[in-house]
Amino acid sequence: MFGFGRKQPPDLVPFADASPHVFCTLLCDGATAHHLASFADLMTLHARLQAERPHLRVLASLDDLGQACYTAGHGTDACDLDDVADHDLPALDPASMEDGEYIGSLTSPTEFPIRLANLLRRARDTNLAAIAGLLDWDTPISTPPNMLPR
Repeated sequence: MFGFGRKQPPDLVPFADASPHVFCTLLCDGATAHHLASFADLMTLHARLQAERPHLRVLASLDDLGQACYTAGHGTDACDLDDVADHDLPALDPASMEDGEYIGSLTSPTEFPIRLANLLRRARDTNLAAIAGLLDWDTPISTPPNMLPR
């Protein structure tokens, strides 16, 4: 993403022009930025995109998109974020239906609110103390000397 010493201008490639290879279906539009010289350039690009789209929430990430989607796919599956119980299915994109019945897999932007509502409900019902310490780290966590109390 960041190219030190490169003189190429930033390039924004919409997902519609170059669909990313992902583990789970993306339910929102996006783009991949190339040839950014610095983090400041990313933040400038983000601010411009957000200003151009005040009715949307523009997210930026330093993650590799494929890896992030792979991990998100596992989280989506493990936490049942695609569960459609208690959701208004008739309001979905007609492409999500077959003979008036829901096909059963989230594949269109109209289904994004289902995944978001499930995520927000799951987050609301999760106590931080219950998940603290669940990630294994390869290196011990220590306090840098300049951060120790005096």
